[in-house]
Amino acid sequence: MKVSILIPTYNRPVATLAAVDSALNQSYSNIEVIVSDNSFNDLTYNILYEYISKCRIIYLRNSTNIGPVFNWINCFNHSSGDLIKILFSDDLIDKDYLSITVPYFEKFPNATFISTSVIRRDKFSDTVLYHKEYSEILKYEDYLNELIFFKNVSYSPGNSIFRRQSFQIISSYDIELKDSILETGAGADVLIYLNAFSDYSKDIAIKIPFFLSIFNGHEESISLAKWETVAYCYNRVLLDQVSNSDLRLRQKNYLKAKILNIPLWKYMVIYFFKHIRGFYYLVVKR
Repeated sequence: MKVSILIPTYNRPVATLAAVDSALNQSYSNIEVIVSDNSFNDLTYNILYEYISKCRIIYLRNSTNIGPVFNWINCFNHSSGDLIKILFSDDLIDKDYLSITVPYFEKFPNATFISTSVIRRDKFSDTVLYHKEYSEILKYEDYLNELIFFKNVSYSPGNSIFRRQSFQIISSYDIELKDSILETGAGADVLIYLNAFSDYSKDIAIKIPFFLSIFNGHEESISLAKWETVAYCYNRVLLDQVSNSDLRLRQKNYLKAKILNIPLWKYMVIYFFKHIRGFYYLVVKR
């Protein structure tokens, strides 16, 4: 399977070079690397020139700053891979990222994306994110619950790889949110995940317990520099997802179908372990 690694960038020449190196150094060889550059100077072009001149990467220079979301779209529109890996210009991936993740798509034909554990690195320390000691298979409702209530899946697609037909970037939004989303990318990124589930009854996502993604924290990061706008966009987008009547109807139908397929004895066991046992340990044992 061919993998397209998309690297959208904006005025980060040194970081972009590191991201490109981590893409080109993959142990998995069937790849293409696409850089879409929003920069207002030639620094990124100059630092990547050796790779550009030898056709090791596809380099796209935008005549104006088209913003993060349309920069992602520009990368995608010039890609041809069966799988899509978006690698933000300030992040890195392990050299075996693709060798480990790609076989999951062959093993699970209904897998829409694969997510890895993350190390968030800043000048003070490394922090573990989105990690469990085991692999998980998630359907739409599981993923949405993790996203909203447990915060154990990423809002950013930077630690995931997608099947091409499941990868959608939405560029039209509620007029109240449009400018903020297009300026920061917040909300547009999490919708890439949620829109990957086109068939709620069959599509799955897989979380694997390998630290293959590195998110670099720095002061110029949009999520830090504009954190209030970012938080607002995420909250509004997720609220719209949950309150959308059509979505709620589809969720209800999906849950109903799921419930009808579970034998009564399994319900008894599930209810006991989730409710009675939990009550006993929290109340009686105390």
